Amino acid sequence: MAFLGIPIAILAQIFNGTVSVLDKFLLEKTLKPTVFAFWISITSLVALALLPFSFSLPPSYMWPINLGAGASFSLAVLFMYAALQKEEVTRVMPVIGSLIPVFTLIIAYFTLGDRFELLQLVAIGVLCVGIIFLTYRHSQKPVNYLIMASAVLAAFAFALSSVLMKEIFNVQSFVSGLAWSRLGGLIVIPLVLMDEGSREEIFRKREVPKSGNTIIFFLGRTFSGLGFLMVNFAYVLLNPVIVNALQGVQYAYLFLANLVLGKFWPKLFDEKISRRTLVLKVCGVLIIILGSVILAFKP
Repeated sequence: MAFLGIPIAILAQIFNGTVSVLDKFLLEKTLKPTVFAFWISITSLVALALLPFSFSLPPSYMWPINLGAGASFSLAVLFMYAALQKEEVTRVMPVIGSLIPVFTLIIAYFTLGDRFELLQLVAIGVLCVGIIFLTYRHSQKPVNYLIMASAVLAAFAFALSSVLMKEIFNVQSFVSGLAWSRLGGLIVIPLVLMDEGSREEIFRKREVPKSGNTIIFFLGRTFSGLGFLMVNFAYVLLNPVIVNALQGVQYAYLFLANLVLGKFWPKLFDEKISRRTLVLKVCGVLIIILGSVILAFKP
């Protein structure tokens, strides 16, 4: 079934790209990033409902890995939303995505002992080049290094989580690994509750999406759940380095969404695209397609 890994990973990235757009809208309208991460950590526990279909406890030595995978994922979400609230999605997400494959490759090398064939390394390199082209942006705004640091931390935490999930699936069943690892995500809850402003939004103001935003919130969680399931299933079939390198598809999708939806929601997609930028980003899309094809048809 390994041949199914590439299309599953690509479809998962499209779902995740849609989630980025919907969540950016909510961050603009309603929730603080810490509160957003709080609710996502809570809703991710829905995965525990899968346990009756294939109940089994992890071996004792796997519990730290299960909890670490969930904790690193939730921390990554927290760092990502902190950056998204301050910058547009077409800038933050490509920065995170360009670093995730690199961090994953390094972590997998030292923890999983992964070694790649030359053609695979070429494909991963091509995908990273495509992401760099897509991240190009001519702007007079000064660099906010705090936002950049948050994006880097998010990329590292996402990479660590993916490698740990791969190790989990090497030992546990898909359902067991997916469900028990979500418990680690509860680490975000005390971190969020330490902030007085976040506590007020959660417990006093009852800050949850209202009216039409409720639909957007639950639609985003639906897409997020589908993307999460498909990405983790792709980890079962493929090396996490390859799956994460295919995140370039997500950023190509976000670029196309910026072109189309930016005309209707200019405040959400506020990146100004010059002719030069357009050419570079189109080249980035084509390079990502090339890298994906190399991975898909590698003998």
